[in-house]
Amino acid sequence: MFKVVLILIFFAAPLLADGGAAKPAEPSPMGLATDHYNQGLKYRDKAWKYEQRAAADKKLQDRHENLAKAEKEYKKVIEQQLAATALNADFHESFSSLGYAYRKIGEYAPALKAYDRALELVPNYVEAIEYRAEAYLGLGRLSEANVAYETLFLRDPQRAAQLLAACRGWGTAPSAGVDSEVVAEFVLWIEAKEATAREMTGANEGGQEQW
Repeated sequence: MFKVVLILIFFAAPLLADGGAAKPAEPSPMGLATDHYNQGLKYRDKAWKYEQRAAADKKLQDRHENLAKAEKEYKKVIEQQLAATALNADFHESFSSLGYAYRKIGEYAPALKAYDRALELVPNYVEAIEYRAEAYLGLGRLSEANVAYETLFLRDPQRAAQLLAACRGWGTAPSAGVDSEVVAEFVLWIEAKEATAREMTGANEGGQEQW
């Protein structure tokens, strides 16, 4: 009996040395990618808050300071989303968020590359369609923004309205180097689309049953 007890203690020793508990599993690449993505969204939200403050600022210096802070947060977004997409090359939401952050700091070429990848993965991803179109506006690629609007108008009217508002904003302060006649033609296109949207909204409201 004494020998049996010694044998049991001998074989149990390694378990006791390890504390008797299994080591926690290492995080998966997918899990780490999600962590980076979510952290990037937190930085994006901080950037939005700084932008909101800038919009409310009455002093030009305060506005510039808050916009500079927002830009720093967007750069952090880029770092996180690059890490996420490196771990998961099929993470379409992360590519879209990456494109958004690049666009917000005026880096349109990498923004388009990120949006293109998101839409390569999920062609009907309306968020990327709309935001890529805003990047097109920044580059003065108006015909491509037009096409995006038509696509969104059929698939997601709310996103289409958001893009049309961005187009209107661009029309009041067009990109440098775009011919004035092109700008005027684009403004006429915006007005026509706004009129069509109003007509369709009125028709939909008129067609609703009254309870």
